[in-house]
Amino acid sequence: MFARATCARHLTDSTHGIALWLVARLTSTGLDRTLFGQGYMPRPTDEQEHLFTLFSVGGMILVSLAGIAWVCSLARRDPTWRNTP
Repeated sequence: MFARATCARHLTDSTHGIALWLVARLTSTGLDRTLFGQGYMPRPTDEQEHLFTLFSVGGMILVSLAGIAWVCSLARRDPTWRNTP
C-alpha cells in the first residue's frame, strides 16, 4: 500500500517534467536535453504553451483519478474503509 502511495506522489511531482518532455517531443525536431535542467522552455510558442498546460493539468487529473480508483478498490476489499470519515 505504501509503495502505491509513493508511486502516486512521484507521478504527481513529475507531471511538470513529463508535460515538458511531451511538448518538446511533439513540437520540435531535436530534443534539447538542457530543457530538463532548466525546467522550462525558453521562448515557447503559443502552441507549446497551450500543449504544456493541457499535459500538465491533464496529467494531474489522470493521477488524481487513479488515486480515487485505488481508494475505491480498497473500500470494496476491506469493509473498515467504508466507515472512514
